[in-house]
Amino acid sequence: FLGGAAFPGDERLMPWLQVRGGQVNASTRGRTTDYFFEVTAEHLGAGLARLIDMLARPLLDIDAQRREREVLEAEYL
Repeated sequence: FLGGAAFPGDERLMPWLQVRGGQVNASTRGRTTDYFFEVTAEHLGAGLARLIDMLARPLLDIDAQRREREVLEAEYL
């Protein structure tokens, strides 16, 4: 959930959804990660744009990746 090139910072999926009363989560397995979110129909298109951007053009800040890796390892183990 580190964001993508078009939607960094508070415009990335997680904080954007939270402001609009939505929620997001993911499930990580050995070889795949499933992302899912809930939001009102009014905001679905903008939410999908953020999800697609996050997956297609991810921000790759090394420190943020390290923090996220620790979260994933804790969930997976």
